[in-house]
Amino acid sequence: MSLVLKVYPNAYLTLVGGGPLEERLKEQASRLGISNQVQFIEKVSHDKIPSLLGLHNVYIQPSIKDEETFQEESFGVAALEAMVSGLATVVFECGGLTELASLVNTPAVKVVPQKNVSELVKAIIYIFENKLVISHAERVKIGELFSSTMNSSQILRIYGELTQ
Repeated sequence: MSLVLKVYPNAYLTLVGGGPLEERLKEQASRLGISNQVQFIEKVSHDKIPSLLGLHNVYIQPSIKDEETFQEESFGVAALEAMVSGLATVVFECGGLTELASLVNTPAVKVVPQKNVSELVKAIIYIFENKLVISHAERVKIGELFSSTMNSSQILRIYGELTQ
């Protein structure tokens, strides 16, 4: 964020989700002198997510593969919600996030290597400079791909294949 602020001094960051790194992140924001541009929200109720997303220009999902357990993001529902809301989205190359991003052919969705700060900053600045959003047509396509109707038909198709 401190690198983005050098180019866009009015930018701000909202971090959603509490956890063991929260205090360390708050200390880091303070140390970098960017505490006023960073908001920490421990939890957001599902009905408040659309309005929170609507206050932002880009959604970032910086998931990484755990080096001890090898666990990684399996899907990325939050990234999907952001994309369906029209927000430009940047995800790390991790688990299902890469596949999710590949479903939308738009410069408003970027995939960057895990833990690569310079690529992340480049992607954010590119989105800001070009004022990118996910178009209505792309949002509809994403919504259709993950609709309950599509999910049900896929499950029925798979069950049908398994029982033959």
